[in-house]
Amino acid sequence: MKTPLHSGRNSIGIGIAKAVFIAALAALFFLLGQSMANHRFHQGGRRHWNGSVGQ
Repeated sequence: MKTPLHSGRNSIGIGIAKAVFIAALAALFFLLGQSMANHRFHQGGRRHWNGSVGQ
């Protein structure tokens, strides 16, 4: 039976890096969603000062 070339330490470091990356990506998507909601992206148009809807 062959022993692995790398110790378990590297796999733990890679696991932590993946977890941090996924957490950062989730936070970015959350902030993007908040920004889209604040700018009323889901309504499909901008409201003008006179009440009309358009681009």
